[in-house]
Amino acid sequence: MDTGTDVIWVQCQPCNMSYKQADHVFNPATSASYTVVLCGSPTCNALFVNDCHCHANKCGYEVNYANESYIKGTLMLETLTFGQTRILNMAMGCGHNNQSSFNVIAGLLGLGGRKISFINPIPETGGAFSYCLPSYSSISPGSLTFGRGLVGAFPVGAA
Repeated sequence: MDTGTDVIWVQCQPCNMSYKQADHVFNPATSASYTVVLCGSPTCNALFVNDCHCHANKCGYEVNYANESYIKGTLMLETLTFGQTRILNMAMGCGHNNQSSFNVIAGLLGLGGRKISFINPIPETGGAFSYCLPSYSSISPGSLTFGRGLVGAFPVGAA
């Protein structure tokens, strides 16, 4: 999770350039709920930095980080599942050209304040979330809670 990034993203196939991750790389071709976001659509226009290259009318995006990592790809609508909670048509980045020092993570949950972030398109969250991170040496899990219990609390890293 990242409170400074608005875009939720995952690495996607095909990858022109990617980093190694622990889990399988998401393949949009095998998803029944995948939909590409088109250039000029309200979802595409909600990006803070709309780097829309419009390859085949697909909404392109780019997220750059201070450590020189970057994620580039196309926006998609996809179903997110947290335990028993399903969120349909969530705008997410599908990264095809990625350079990262994020180790082995499959993606990132963007919790920034713009319209495209995880907390804003879901009315039940009221645009609010809270988290509690234990000290590094603690064996206790942290918690992450969205709005009025849409997702509820779950241990950090368990999503």
